Amino acid sequence: MKLVDSARVICCKNAGPTKLTIDILFDEDAASKSACASKT
Repeated sequence: MKLVDSARVICCKNAGPTKLTIDILFDEDAASKSACASKT
């Protein structure tokens, strides 16, 4: 399953000239654990 299919919100913003912050919010705990366990 793709991350975009299981995440409710994906937001990215600049944290500096060479850094990027990505916030990913899930509706379910299982989807969050599955995404963290995924290597690809």
